[in-house]
This record gives sequence, structure tokens and C-alpha cells, in this order.
Amino acid sequence: MGCKKNETCSSEEHVFDISEDTKKWLPNEVLTKELKFESENGEIMIFQKDTVYHREFSNELFITCGDGQKSETIFFERIAHIYSSGDTADISLSTNIVNNGCTLDVVDKLELIEEVVARVEKWRFNPTKAKDIGYLSIRTKSINTDESDNICWEHYAKFNSEIELNGINYQEVYTDDRPKHENAEFPLAEIYFKKGEGLIGFADENGKKWRRIE
Repeated sequence: MGCKKNETCSSEEHVFDISEDTKKWLPNEVLTKELKFESENGEIMIFQKDTVYHREFSNELFITCGDGQKSETIFFERIAHIYSSGDTADISLSTNIVNNGCTLDVVDKLELIEEVVARVEKWRFNPTKAKDIGYLSIRTKSINTDESDNICWEHYAKFNSEIELNGINYQEVYTDDRPKHENAEFPLAEIYFKKGEGLIGFADENGKKWRRIE
């Protein structure tokens, strides 16, 4: 994208679809109609699927072109699955294409990457808003950006070769790695994610661990 000096600055459209490699992180067979979790005390919590988003977000950018600029409309694919447990908590799992550049104003190129995001939110009603109790985002593929490039869109995920969750051992698990997460409003909360399996568990705002059983 972009053009050399003296080239025609005509408007363009670009459509970027999520690759099959990234879709393998959240395959359709793990995105069921409900997610069921069990605590170490045998309590059950069920999240029902509310919504599936499959849309293309668009941005109009102005790209440096010759002695002027040209307009480019970029379509980013996003596939998101939203689950809820009554009116108290939500889970969202998604694959996205995002622009990791430091600006969306005048740029010489776009810095596009693919990502997978997992989030657990707690709803509060005074005031009404959702608050993350666990969040991670994993950069799965660079479309036209080198890993060494200065990326402004931060991604937070800690890779654990092995974890224990309510008596069960899991390998190759990602957890929340946001800066100052331990000092956040919910310092005891955590989230556990495996490639190809999605969310395998989480610790709620009180530190109680919930393991996915279905």
C-alpha cells in the first residue's frame, strides 16, 4: 500500500480476511452453545452463548502518495463469540485483524496483524459497566509487519509450559500478563487459554478457580 512519487493517487479498497492458521486457535467445534465450569468445591457455573459477531470493520485512511495523499478503505474481519452467565458475567472469545500502527492519520503503510482475544468481564450496576477480571490477547500472525517493527498496539499473554487447575494439569496455557495486573481492581482474578481449546478456566474476582468441564 502507498504509492511512489508521480503515481496516480486514486482511492482504493482492501479486504483482509482471517487466515485458516488463526482460525485454528478458536475452531468452531470448541465454540459451543454453552460453556460449563466447575469450581474445586463442585459448584457449577454455566455461560450461554448470546451473540456471534462476524463482520468486517472498516477504516478510511489517508496514505502518502506522490506529492499528496490518497484515500484507502480497509476492511478488517472479526469473528467474536459472546457468552453470559445471567446478568453477572460475560465471556468473549474472538479472532481479529487489527492495525498495529501508531497512527491512523497519514501513513506510508499499514501494519496489520492477526490476533486471538479472550476476556472474562464482571458486570456492575452502580454505575452500569463491565469490568475485565481476566484478559489476554495473542498475536498469531503478522500480515505485513515485521516482528522487529515498533508495534503500538500492545498484546498481553504469558505462556506457561504447564499449569495445575483444580487438580488437573494442562500444558501450553496462556494467562493474563497485563502490566500491574496484580495491582488491578481484581488482583486475584486470572484467565486460562489453550490454542485449539479456547478458554479452559478462570479465577473470579475472589480468586475462586473455575475449570471448564464441557
